[in-house]
Amino acid sequence: MGSIAIGSISNERATAAESRVIEIKDETWAGSWPFAPHYYVNNGVQLHYVDEGQGEPMVLVHGDPTWGYLYRQFIPSLARHRRCI
Repeated sequence: MGSIAIGSISNERATAAESRVIEIKDETWAGSWPFAPHYYVNNGVQLHYVDEGQGEPMVLVHGDPTWGYLYRQFIPSLARHRRCI
């Protein structure tokens, strides 16, 4: 898990032979993602989450097609007062 399959550029699905896997599990995006990686695993599926700060929890939920990287600027400030998940 923690991989992205890169296939053909067309709208057709790439076969396993046409795809290659890029591991992004330990990616920090040039240091702009300083948070420790945490994963919830259920039925073989890994879901990444952030767990920063202490105190009453605040759950940050991004929409689709966005991702948690958009919260990287907010988490440090929020984590001084609350637990950010």
